[in-house]
Amino acid sequence: MLGKIVMALTTSLVAGYVYLDNQVEVRNSHASVTVYESVKDLEKDADLIIIGEATNKTENYIRYHENGEIDDYSTKRMVKVQKIFKNNLDEKLAVGDEVEVWEPSIIIKDGVIGKQQRTIEGYRLMQNEKKYVLFLKKNTYFNNLAPLGVIQGKFPLDEASKSLNYAYKDEFKHYNFPQFDKLNEEVSIKYKME
Repeated sequence: MLGKIVMALTTSLVAGYVYLDNQVEVRNSHASVTVYESVKDLEKDADLIIIGEATNKTENYIRYHENGEIDDYSTKRMVKVQKIFKNNLDEKLAVGDEVEVWEPSIIIKDGVIGKQQRTIEGYRLMQNEKKYVLFLKKNTYFNNLAPLGVIQGKFPLDEASKSLNYAYKDEFKHYNFPQFDKLNEEVSIKYKME
């Protein structure tokens, strides 16, 4: 009987730890970013416009202040090119190639229990194996690609309909400005897999 009680107590403690360790505290930072009002503006500023599939190949980039606080951060994610709409980069790209996209967010371990997500302007990380329409700009200082306007350069694509899916609407519900809804609609009409 005592063995069953110890086993139940141990199982409960392990389950509680696993639950707490998977909790993510979100810390949002603000930045001065360009707000795009039309797809035409996004297209003009983008160096690369693709439909890409997010892979699970990621790496955190973190730069620290002298005092130990986090100064700058990104998640470097490899994205597999599915379709190319515009390529003004120096290198040639083909369907099936992978490009490195720097997302303005990271998830890091937060002490003994739990995780912390640091994000700029509420950016949500791409989900593994999901497809996105990406408007990317080359940063010549870091020699990387990043979504334009932070959140305005990434739109999830629904595999079933091959166009933007409004089921992802909750991913964007915290982006509380009318331009985003307009952009979302324009992108869903113009950019498809076919």
